[in-house]
Formats: sequence, structure tokens, C-alpha cells
Amino acid sequence: MQSLPKLPIGIQDFEKLRQNGCVYVDKTETIHRLITEGVAWFLSRPRRFGKSLLISTLAAIFRGRRDLFEGLWIGDSGYDWPTHPVIQLDMSRIASQNLDQLPFGLVRQLDEAATEYGLEPITPASGVVPDAPGILDELISRLAREKGKVVVLIDEYDKPILDHLADPEQALAMRDRLRDFYTILKAQDRNLRAVFLTGVSRFSKVSVFSGINHLRDITYLREYGAIVGITQAELESAFADHLSDIAREEGISVPELLTRIRGWYNGYRFHPATESIYNPFSCLLYLANREFQPWWFETGTPTFLIDLLRKSSLPVASLERKVVSSNAFSSFEVDRIDPL
Repeated sequence: MQSLPKLPIGIQDFEKLRQNGCVYVDKTETIHRLITEGVAWFLSRPRRFGKSLLISTLAAIFRGRRDLFEGLWIGDSGYDWPTHPVIQLDMSRIASQNLDQLPFGLVRQLDEAATEYGLEPITPASGVVPDAPGILDELISRLAREKGKVVVLIDEYDKPILDHLADPEQALAMRDRLRDFYTILKAQDRNLRAVFLTGVSRFSKVSVFSGINHLRDITYLREYGAIVGITQAELESAFADHLSDIAREEGISVPELLTRIRGWYNGYRFHPATESIYNPFSCLLYLANREFQPWWFETGTPTFLIDLLRKSSLPVASLERKVVSSNAFSSFEVDRIDPL
């Protein structure tokens, strides 16, 4: 097998991806449009669909890391690369087996951000449950005062809630605690350059989002339908060498190989007027392993969804080809969950 471009298997950090010389599906034109047309956004996508890499890419842009974008659309666009302090939170890193663990995990990541910019961590006295919303509020104010307007990027905003859906009382408590934390983002609007939240679920605006209803939900907007995921053109362009090598190995044409890949891993569409796109995790593992397998299902299937289906009387086979209104995906409540 010829030497092929490296595949970014398991890499969600943009800097690491670029420095390792891995293939990057260039989404920077769409990202540029996003950051020049607004200031606060929310995006919901399935697990392992590229959300974490998107967050990392945004962080690199707002930190002014132009060196990482050579050869990409935004690197040649004339963008002026202003730098901003970035608070980057990953809720999947936070232990939240119980309600008291959540604020400690939040503050630990806030302290990391403070240290990055040379500020003293805002750590409470030992044994005292920290006031995470108050610490976020103070950190944003300090960073804005000393470094300029702040960017807040939150990945998997809903993870502490989803981990407790089997216990509605605990899930509601997590929701309320997170709502208090996220509400600071609206109160601090004057000090913020940008806010971006990603997650798997879209809770209704009267639950988690009641305090941050200024976010623009781009989940089903046509212009951002492929901000993550892989389009047909991107698959054929970014992975051309891999496709040619596999087709040669299999003794088939590239178009025939593409038809097979499409049958396995294409079919996601987030606006009726856009083309369907590929699951990036499944595509990467197929290209690496050269076997058609349900790669995403093995690691990406939400546990909470499996548990919910097991508890419901809904025949799973009945879901195939079922048509559901888009409104059904915008009214998710912790204490009122429909398996559909």
C-alpha cells in the first residue's frame, strides 16, 4: 500500500491535527461566515459527528493561530485574525455522578482558563462547594478587563443531564444547576465576542435555555447543514488518495466504491434543501480499516437512548421510514421524553 495522508482517527484537537499533517476537511469558509454574521450560537448534532473538532477550530481562530490555517480557505481569505481570550469548556470531562460534583468540575476548567491567561485561579476554600456561576461571571469580567472581549466555547453542554435521564429527579436538578451557570453568558453579553454551545439534544427554550435565549440555533439552518459531517464533494476531494488505493486493492472502480460507501455511511440531512452528508466517524474508520462495519453504533450510540427504548413499549422496527415533524425535535424536556 502506498504512503497515504494520515487520517485523524481519534483526534479532536485542531492544532494536533494540523501539526500531525492529518487530512482536514476544510470547513473554514462556513466557519468564517458564522463568526462574521453573529455572536452567539447553538448546534445540535449526533455523537462523533465533528462537534468537538469544530469547537477546537473556533478556539484556534479566536486565539489568532493563523499559522495553523495555511492552505485552508480562511487562511487565504483576508481575515484579519483578531485575538480574544478563550474559555473552552468540555462537559464530558466533568464528573457528575451527583449534584455536588458538577460545580467542582466546572470550576476546575475555569481555573485552567484563568491560568492560561496568567490570572490567579478563583478557587474556593477547601471543602466548600464552589459558586460556579459566580466564578464564571468574575472570570469573564477579569479577562475582558485585562485581555479584551471573551469567547466562550462549550462542548457537550447537555452531558451532565443526559447521564441522569434514568433518574428524572437528578436530571432535573442537573438541568437547573446548568441553567444557572449558562445564564451568566447572557448577563455578560457586553464582555463577550462570541458564545458557541454544542450538544446532542435540543432542550426546549423553557428549560436549560431559558436564561440564554439569545443563542441562535443553527441546528437546522440551510447554510450550516454541513458545518460538520462530510459532503460528497468533500469525501471525493479530501480522501481521493485513500479511495483510489482501496478501489485498486478491491479491484473495482472509484465510482463503484463510492456507491458502496454511500450506502453504508451517507444519509444525514439537517435541512430539506441541502444534500445528505456522511457520518465522519464511520467514514474515517472505514478508510482506515477497509471494512464495512457499523462503526458509529459501536461507540457513538447514546446510552440514554438505548435505555429509553428498552423501557418503552415502542417496537424499534416501527421507526424505519417513519416521518416525524421537525417540531418533535425542538421540544425535548427532561421529564417528558418521547422515544421518537
